Amino acid sequence: MFLACGVERDADLLLRLVSLEAPDAAVHLAECRRLTSDILRGECQLVIAEKAAASAGAPPEQHCDQIDESTWKSECWFVAAESYSEADPARAAALCARSGPFADHCSQHLWQQSIRRLTWNRGSDAFVSELPDAARIFAAWAPHLASDFDFEARLWRRFYEGGFERSGTIALSKCAPLPEADALRCRTAGASLYGRRIQEIRHITRAMAELCAIPESTAAAAAATGVPELSVEPAVELDAVVARARADICDADGSPIPVERRVMSPDGR
Repeated sequence: MFLACGVERDADLLLRLVSLEAPDAAVHLAECRRLTSDILRGECQLVIAEKAAASAGAPPEQHCDQIDESTWKSECWFVAAESYSEADPARAAALCARSGPFADHCSQHLWQQSIRRLTWNRGSDAFVSELPDAARIFAAWAPHLASDFDFEARLWRRFYEGGFERSGTIALSKCAPLPEADALRCRTAGASLYGRRIQEIRHITRAMAELCAIPESTAAAAAATGVPELSVEPAVELDAVVARARADICDADGSPIPVERRVMSPDGR
């Protein structure tokens, strides 16, 4: 009974505080500390910090340092960084760097939506026409995120994978009209995406049986197997992905290896 009452008091206090339209940071961040749950205390302080800054017309990161719980403080920096992603890349990147365990995820969020929008309507048919805009997005973020692990590779992989995903088919022929370096990035991204798709459906017995049944000489003709997730246009790079996957997934007799015996990396390597 005591525990139930305690939870109810926490819930009532949290509801009252997060319902405030224009909280006073100094007063109400302190009130959040009365909550007995670390999670509720952190959530309360994050909401108060965001609302107090917004209602005062202050920068969104104004009160992040006053949040006690480290996870929620990191989330505050993350949210603040996203608010600058269009207008001030340098500031956004600096705030991401303060978001602790979320820093890597935060930095990706800064540019991912812009990259995704480029191929949203036309899929892989947009690769050539949208390449200059993708290059501009890369140039805008590179000075601020170049020190991040694998930033350049991630951005270009996201651009090309996004196009293939929107089209519904991995057709590496769409890479052919691109300049040589970009064509290589495009084909590499397609192969990586294909490997992950195989990885994602490896627990579906029917799909794996279909994959194991593909003749090795025509491995990438997976569109003909009736497995929608593996819709591709045959290509040498995709043959190689399937060959690696088959080595991990299929027994010598062409039947799927039991799930517990399989070992595969996320990209099918």
